[in-house]
Amino acid sequence: MEGVKEVVIVGGGICGMATAVALKRYGIEAVVLERAESLRATGAALTLASNAWLALDALGVSHKLHPLYSPLTKYVITNVSNGAVQQISLPQNERGPVGPKTVHWDQDITAETPPELMQKYVIEHYSKDFPPVYLGIVNHSDVSTLTWAPLKLRLPWNVILGKLSKGTITVAGDAMHPMTPDLGQGGCCALEDAVVLGRCIGNTYRLTRVRYNSISSFDEYHFC
Repeated sequence: MEGVKEVVIVGGGICGMATAVALKRYGIEAVVLERAESLRATGAALTLASNAWLALDALGVSHKLHPLYSPLTKYVITNVSNGAVQQISLPQNERGPVGPKTVHWDQDITAETPPELMQKYVIEHYSKDFPPVYLGIVNHSDVSTLTWAPLKLRLPWNVILGKLSKGTITVAGDAMHPMTPDLGQGGCCALEDAVVLGRCIGNTYRLTRVRYNSISSFDEYHFC
């Protein structure tokens, strides 16, 4: 690593990479530290809501994604207890892309819990009101691809009242506000964090014309 970098970003996930892009647009050099040997795709898919598209616009990359995906114009909600189906059309400003597949398999880490036990636990504890067509996905899963991970959620008031920075260090993305997958906002909010953090640091840097005051930048960032 050559030269002196103004910002060090720990973690090359969605938020880390997007923050580096945001800072670069302000002329601030950043180095991203990532322990993985290469970038990789994990998880099922990301739904980009309107707030995510606004963030991608601010980062100057949304035009590269629009041609790749079809907009999500409606979705179906099913009540698993009685089979009732509700179809909802989305407002124009809430439409986002959806990938070519709805279910696919991936392997990210090796879990300590034996995969056979994880499969058995899911079937025994969560299959009571599950439609057979979906339960079959679990029954026929390749156990070598199963992983077990905790779901975390930090409530908004804990984010507002919590201590989010120390000196020249702050957090963003999942490190600041972990979310459960059902919200569909983890990646979206990570992109928003990147834009806001980059803007706060960049504006302070421009105003002073010297090395920015990270403390005042972070104060502004936390109240956005």
